[in-house]
Amino acid sequence: MYAFFFCIHAPWSLPSYASFISLCACVISPLVLWVLLFFFCFLPLHPTQVSPAHASATAKMVLPTRQAVDRRSRKGCKKHRPEIIVVDLKDHVLGRAAAIVAKQLLLGKKITAVRCEQLTIAGTEIRNKIKYLQFLRKRKLSNPKLGPFHHRSPSDIFLRTVRSMLPRYTKRGQKALRQLVAYEGIPTNVVRTGGRVVIPKAQRHYCYRSERPYTVLGNMCKHVGWKYSDVVKKLETARVEKAARHHKKTEKLRAAWKSARKDALSKVSKNNLEVLKKFGYA
Repeated sequence: MYAFFFCIHAPWSLPSYASFISLCACVISPLVLWVLLFFFCFLPLHPTQVSPAHASATAKMVLPTRQAVDRRSRKGCKKHRPEIIVVDLKDHVLGRAAAIVAKQLLLGKKITAVRCEQLTIAGTEIRNKIKYLQFLRKRKLSNPKLGPFHHRSPSDIFLRTVRSMLPRYTKRGQKALRQLVAYEGIPTNVVRTGGRVVIPKAQRHYCYRSERPYTVLGNMCKHVGWKYSDVVKKLETARVEKAARHHKKTEKLRAAWKSARKDALSKVSKNNLEVLKKFGYA
């Protein structure tokens, strides 16, 4: 009855869906009627249109994300990228070079080691070969696939030596070990980077007496299973020949430039020559 009375006396200004609800209330229970009326009373009769200015102001009020804040703070500063140090390990002592490289890795340096096959070890070649063959016989009886793993290439032996000098079971040691790359010979991508450095404290001439016997790591690895000594030797010969051709071409170009400069200065008047000398161009 309440619903029928509301339908008769409902003002014409109310929206049409209010009248529809009141008519349906004759059939629906009064409890459902009050729930529907309460729900539709809170709906806006005429949805308002938001102006663009108000929308932009509302968008500005939104708090920026943490990622956006970090990006803004990093925009003006450059990220620290350590330069890669290329170390030439020719005629270096294996243990001493590995110790110095490990220390620099822990300090945050990035190091690329080249010519690992020309590292040296104290002692005769036969003695070192026998010692390494004894190491190759070590294995886990229950499951040999679990280790120890035996490396034959000089670069892997150098990496293993450096790894034993790092705290490799910590995050700091693992991060330091990832900064090290080792090669046999000098690959093309390393040749293009520029100059190479040596470690004077680890060089054989400063560590061994002249009469002390030593073993070249590449020669020992060749006897314990390393198969690529001939390939590395061939590539190194090609690299040296290419470098010699490039040096010869550069020297020829420098000589031509020097003679052309000399001829050009001979044709300049004395007054102009004095002015050029004053500013360092003659």
